[in-house]
Amino acid sequence: MDSRTISEKYAKIGKYLIENVGELSHLEGENIIYLSSTHAKKANRKKVLGQCEKVADKNKWAIPCDFTITLFEPNLEGLSMEQIVVVIWHELLHVGVDDDNKWIEPHDLNDFKMIIEKFGVKWSVPGTVINDKVVLMAAAEGRTE
Repeated sequence: MDSRTISEKYAKIGKYLIENVGELSHLEGENIIYLSSTHAKKANRKKVLGQCEKVADKNKWAIPCDFTITLFEPNLEGLSMEQIVVVIWHELLHVGVDDDNKWIEPHDLNDFKMIIEKFGVKWSVPGTVINDKVVLMAAAEGRTE
């Protein structure tokens, strides 16, 4: 059974990334809830680390936000905090907003290219040391500078 709880830790990381990473700055002020799940989600027989979803208007009475970002804890096992920050960063890239609309940005070559260029091809492999640790560590520690 999937049990999801609101994660203040992941919310602090997301807030830091939005405030300090240029390609995410357009998300400032967006209402996003970060969740931790006990479910070991898979898609196409591969582990899913995180998932961004738009909350349907009919569900906003119970889920008071526009988007949720869920991290699947069993699938994060063995990852460093920096790698988990990259998962959140990646999921934030799926939040699509403009003045009048909100949507989920689909996976495309550009988001994968950006993550690989910043953090390396094996960024999600447990035990991998990844690049650009300054921003990642600050986000992981929940700094607000």
